[in-house]
Amino acid sequence: PTPVLESLMALVVMWALLRVEPRVEWQPPWRRFGLYLVLISLERFAIEFLRVERKFALGLSEAQYIAMILITLGAVLVLRRSPGISNPERV
Repeated sequence: PTPVLESLMALVVMWALLRVEPRVEWQPPWRRFGLYLVLISLERFAIEFLRVERKFALGLSEAQYIAMILITLGAVLVLRRSPGISNPERV
């Protein structure tokens, strides 16, 4: 059952990425890639609770630890400031 749920969650990630693409604040490609990393890694982290895999420290699987690293990397890319684009939310 996890492949079906994973596919549905991937469709939600695709929908979210398509919604942010036209927005000016998401124009730098690393920002959209960072959002992709965060969303798809959150999906992987959640799916791993449903799978029967060998658990490591703190009851998490290897894939969940990798997902946490990718979530952190993605968040850094999303929050990274662009030198050429002003932030419309800040005055």
